[in-house]
Formats: sequence, structure tokens, C-alpha cells
Amino acid sequence: PATWLWVRFDDNCGYIQRGLGPDYADNSDVPVISQKCVQWTGFDISRARFVQTNTLAKYGNERFLREGDLLWNSTGTGTIGRIIPYSANHGYEKVVADSHVTVLRPMEMNSQFVFFWAASPYVQSKIEDMSSGTTKQRELSLSAVKFHPVPVAPLAEQGRIVAKVDELM
Repeated sequence: PATWLWVRFDDNCGYIQRGLGPDYADNSDVPVISQKCVQWTGFDISRARFVQTNTLAKYGNERFLREGDLLWNSTGTGTIGRIIPYSANHGYEKVVADSHVTVLRPMEMNSQFVFFWAASPYVQSKIEDMSSGTTKQRELSLSAVKFHPVPVAPLAEQGRIVAKVDELM
């Protein structure tokens, strides 16, 4: 439609970054989101490991996950491409992602709208072409994510589309 634009994720996300490789702890107050937590059935924090609290200084504020962030699995055959919206409804104040998960933080866009686009069969069918590496270890590079096109409808229309998709699902 004439009111829509094609942009790249990099144009409409205030933050796109892979998580860091954490120093794991048996338990702490800060879970680390890995590919196991990012399932097509939703976000599963029970599968998270934990980061050593004495290493949290290497994490800038932008690296702590926020409600509405999108978590996109970026490596591994069978897991690459899975994407979910992050929900902070789990009891932890701070949460970080590991280096196999790319975090997208949409600006002036409905996160659910962006999620529906990235999870669509159209985009998912392109993951193989967007990724590189060996058969056993495919990788969705940060630049492939940043430069991937996304259609942007006016914000009110994004909300209506999200409501309709939710209704149909």
C-alpha cells in the first residue's frame, strides 16, 4: 500500500546486537537467554543458565533485555531463525542474551508486528539464504539481520494487523 515503506531492520531498531558469551554460574539473579529459551511455542526462561554476577560490569545497560525486544536465534541447524518477543513477566529484574541470540529492539514500530513479519513463512524460507557456514553450524550474521528488509505500515495499521493475526491464531 502507498502508506507503507520498505526499510531495513537497522533503520527501525534502536538496538540490534548479539548477546555476549557469558561466564556461567550455577545460579545467580541474572539469567542468560540461549537458543533453548527461544522456542516457537514461546519464551521459556526455565531453560536459562545464569551469569556470574561479578562479570555484570562488562554488560552495558543496553544489553539487558527489555519488554518488547525480539530474540532471534542466530546459529545452529534446526534452531536458526526461531524468533520470539521477549516477555519480562518472569520474576527476574535483569536478563541477558548469549552470543547465539540476536536482540532486536524496534523503535516506533509495534514489536508484535515485527515479530509476525520475521516469523512469517516468507522470511523463514529466506533464512537459509541469509545464513552462512557449514551444514552443521549455520549462522545468521548480524549484518544479514541489520540489512534484512521489513515492510512498515503506519503504527495504527500495525496495531490492527496484530489484533487480527492474534484473533486468527
